[in-house]
Amino acid sequence: MRRVLLADLLAVANWLAPMPPGQRPEALATLIERAHLAHKVSRRLGHAHPLWGNGCLASAVAGLAHRSEGHDPDPDQLESLALVAAAVAGRQRRAQALREGRGRKKAPSESECVPSPVGRSDYVVFSAVTRKGRCNG
Repeated sequence: MRRVLLADLLAVANWLAPMPPGQRPEALATLIERAHLAHKVSRRLGHAHPLWGNGCLASAVAGLAHRSEGHDPDPDQLESLALVAAAVAGRQRRAQALREGRGRKKAPSESECVPSPVGRSDYVVFSAVTRKGRCNG
């Protein structure tokens, strides 16, 4: 899923507000999953998913029926906003825990460093490179 902006949170809360409170968490989880899949599709194919948008929450909810936004938020909109913010924060915490738990390596020891032919004080570090070309260390 793409970076979540305040406009995304407000659009999703506006979409969730007319729903019964018991249906909101499931509908939100489905919407977040669709936005995540749409982001994968748009990154791979280079264009937005025809139904779910480009991967941001606002584009995922744009094609769905929702009421027009009023001037003053009602309690349902505020409860929906709190639910959306909590779900997005939980998803980001889980993603951060996965990134940190993936085995970030410590600094290489002297045995892993070899002298470089470039200069006397330069060293080349051999470390694993990910698919995106970044080192994991």
